[in-house]
Amino acid sequence: MMKKKIDYNSIAPACASHRKPVLLALRELEQRVGLNDRSKVLEVGCGNGAHISLLVNATKCLGMGIDPSPQMLRHSANVPGLELCVGSAEKLPLNEGFFDLVFSVDVIHHLKDTRTYFGEAFRALRPLGAICTVTDSEEIIRSRNPFAIYWPGTVQVDLARYPPIPLLREPDDVCRLCGDRRKSDRDALRDY
Repeated sequence: MMKKKIDYNSIAPACASHRKPVLLALRELEQRVGLNDRSKVLEVGCGNGAHISLLVNATKCLGMGIDPSPQMLRHSANVPGLELCVGSAEKLPLNEGFFDLVFSVDVIHHLKDTRTYFGEAFRALRPLGAICTVTDSEEIIRSRNPFAIYWPGTVQVDLARYPPIPLLREPDDVCRLCGDRRKSDRDALRDY
């Protein structure tokens, strides 16, 4: 199935006003990674910057957000210590080995090539850095209300678009796919 690309430039105002941060995931990131004022954090597919802005404000870390939509970035808050730029997850315009954490929230199903994205994310990480992908599981997709009840055809469409959680829960397999030999912390993987 070919993925239809969503034009976020045309829907940026509506999307930016409705997208709310996943606070539980942000708290987990902050605690597990131990973010502080010396940390460097990248959000890939940051949209209006809601998630990375909260992390920067809470931890005083140096933050960067990348999104392919200039219009989405225009709807972000001006936060000291946060830089936002236009870019692609599959070709991050960044130096190697810089970030302590690379994360994305509800982005992975939009990417053309997840292997290339993970390769780029590992390239941007410092040694022993962390990657976090927040996405919907099959269970969440099957139980969305009102979509799953009133438009059950959306369930199969979304199941085809979203990578299966078991694939994302095998960090050693992801590392091998990307040519990265670092070990990952299986215990840090959680469902939200």
